[in-house]
Amino acid sequence: MWEGRALGLDALATTIVVVFASVPTSPASSVLASRMGGDGALAALLLSGVLSPAVLLVACEARVHAHTPRLNAVIVEAFDAAKAIESRIGDDVRKLVGLTTFFISVQYGTEAIRLAEKAVALDPGTTLPRLTLATALRLNCRRADAVAAYRTIIEIEPTNLTARFNLAELLRASGENSRAIELYRLILEERPDDPAALAGLAIALHGTNDEEAASVAELAAKADPSNAVMHASIAFHFLRSKQPYKALDSADRSIAASPTSVWGYIAKARAMRVLEDYDEAERL
Repeated sequence: MWEGRALGLDALATTIVVVFASVPTSPASSVLASRMGGDGALAALLLSGVLSPAVLLVACEARVHAHTPRLNAVIVEAFDAAKAIESRIGDDVRKLVGLTTFFISVQYGTEAIRLAEKAVALDPGTTLPRLTLATALRLNCRRADAVAAYRTIIEIEPTNLTARFNLAELLRASGENSRAIELYRLILEERPDDPAALAGLAIALHGTNDEEAASVAELAAKADPSNAVMHASIAFHFLRSKQPYKALDSADRSIAASPTSVWGYIAKARAMRVLEDYDEAERL
């Protein structure tokens, strides 16, 4: 561990370096990027070209301590360290986007919006900074602004499937199902087996075409049988449409895909309550 001490790292930080270095399939920065919930290539560029090892490790530590009492203190450290390097980024749009991704990952929405807006101002004609801005706006619950941001992206690049999908999701969540359905169908014209678009379409169709909704939900389940969250989402959809047996089937698929994920069990428990099997619901 002498290398860690030479860098001025404490024992925990050095351990994190060793853990990341031991991953055989990805460089450390890409592993961190995936844990940050952002774009791997962007974060790798940011981390390798701008962040010092110590700052990188603060970010790593923030993820390692997720859901523990130390999380808030570590995130504050990461926040301060990331702000300190902003001046070194200058007007490099890709690195600004990478830093924005970090702030999104630790849920500092205000800083994420500020940096994303700066990136958009520097490069208003491309979609990458705008996509990051839309994500930051969603994080801050600024739904109308996020919708406007995604629509602007589609005006710039009509075939941008990421913007289409996220706009469809926002519209569906707001009850604007007819427009959401149009967008999901456009995505599926280009990616007919896209499980997320299929699941979104199935849920949006509920109440207007339940027969097609059930058919599309089955297609979504077949397209990505290992996606536990998607199966659970479909189960909740069936619960809302008063189809408990179909909800139970989707919940079982969710549990089979990820036995440690709670959402499948929650959906199954609710289905069992609807079916008046209270003992099984209580056990779950």
